[in-house]
Amino acid sequence: MQHDPIKDLFDNYAPELTPADQFLSRVERDLDAVEFIRRRNAAALRCGRIALAVAALVGCVTGYLLSLLMPWLGGIMASLKEALPDAPAAAALADHYSLIAWLIIGSASAILAFNSYDLTSTLLTSRHRTTTA
Repeated sequence: MQHDPIKDLFDNYAPELTPADQFLSRVERDLDAVEFIRRRNAAALRCGRIALAVAALVGCVTGYLLSLLMPWLGGIMASLKEALPDAPAAAALADHYSLIAWLIIGSASAILAFNSYDLTSTLLTSRHRTTTA
């Protein structure tokens, strides 16, 4: 019979098994870590949804309130056109005021919505961290 050192190595290999309570404690620790991550992700999702709802509300309210100024702005543009009949820039501005006004209203609504999302998200995240710490 031939002497095979690799076979001898595997024959003599007897790994040390950990006791069952150590294994179970490691499994419980891993499950606790998974549960912590699941709760954290659920809280982050909830904060994101609340921040999105606040941003949508702020954007809609801002757009609505600024759009209420359109008749007033139309009157100002008509009087500007009458006051400066020879100025082509004033006439062009008075003719296209609604496009410019809607661009300003849309931009202001978007900026305020983005800032309110960012602020709400930051406040909810910091509040959540202080309550779980």
